[in-house]
Amino acid sequence: MIQPKTKKIIILSVVIVIVLIAINWKIQPFHSLQKNNAIPTKVSIIRSNADGRETVYLEGNENGKVFQDSVRRAVLVWVGPAKAHYLEEGDTVYYVTIAGKIGEEFVELCNVTTDGDGFVQTSHFRYRVFGGDWLNTVEQAFQRGK
Repeated sequence: MIQPKTKKIIILSVVIVIVLIAINWKIQPFHSLQKNNAIPTKVSIIRSNADGRETVYLEGNENGKVFQDSVRRAVLVWVGPAKAHYLEEGDTVYYVTIAGKIGEEFVELCNVTTDGDGFVQTSHFRYRVFGGDWLNTVEQAFQRGK
């Protein structure tokens, strides 16, 4: 039989895990883009690698919808604070900004850095992306925009 003190610790642990999951969901960088009333219309992608920087701009709901579909399938797991990007030979980093409408207001829906290791980061936090094939979506959109 489980001791009363052990039961309290288990219950407290479960509550803490649920609270942390809820906080992660609300602060993760894809939250605004995942909303049903969000309409992404403008995408800016900057690709930075050893060869330099290239920028592409995509407009239209169909381009933004591809990203929205990807983030709706993606699960982000917080892995720690953001880190500085120091590119090693062969590394590529994408800076992705997506803007659009929520209701009648034009807002920034997503602004993240994506690296080739499958991580997404904001100015403060770093996340591991599972599902949704986010990196592939970014790379393909960049190639379409060239």
